[in-house]
Amino acid sequence: MDLLYERDYDDINVSDICEKAGVGRTTYYRHFTNRKLDLIRYLGFIKWEEYKKSHEVTEKNETEQLFTHVFNNKKFFLRLKDQNIVEVIYMMLYDILGPSKEQSDLLMYGKAFFIGGYFGVIYQWIQGGCKETYPEVEQKFKDGIMFAIMEQKKKEDQQK
Repeated sequence: MDLLYERDYDDINVSDICEKAGVGRTTYYRHFTNRKLDLIRYLGFIKWEEYKKSHEVTEKNETEQLFTHVFNNKKFFLRLKDQNIVEVIYMMLYDILGPSKEQSDLLMYGKAFFIGGYFGVIYQWIQGGCKETYPEVEQKFKDGIMFAIMEQKKKEDQQK
């Protein structure tokens, strides 16, 4: 992650990563493909797991806690945006919130839908510079849904 702050993503190679981490290339390739995004994704997941150890994360507050975690690490997420690698955020969300193989198809598709929407909200927040807090973003999200519903209702009324 430090390398992302030091130089552009495209200028980082596996040798740089191995040197910074103090491991050999064989060790790196044993755990990751040649894709640097896999490593960033893994590090993001590890940071979330560390966060959960020091915060009470439950099924009921997981969304708020995850957004707080993103807010607390906004420098990292803004850097991902600056490096044009925001797709790794979606992959991290899928790792954290995604379905497991033992769940029903209905639950798996429901979770996939939720993750896509959650990514969209986080992406929009990052595009705006991560200025709002979770409660402010949550309110904008709710207001946006209400606005969309009202606009649809106007269209329907006009068609009558």
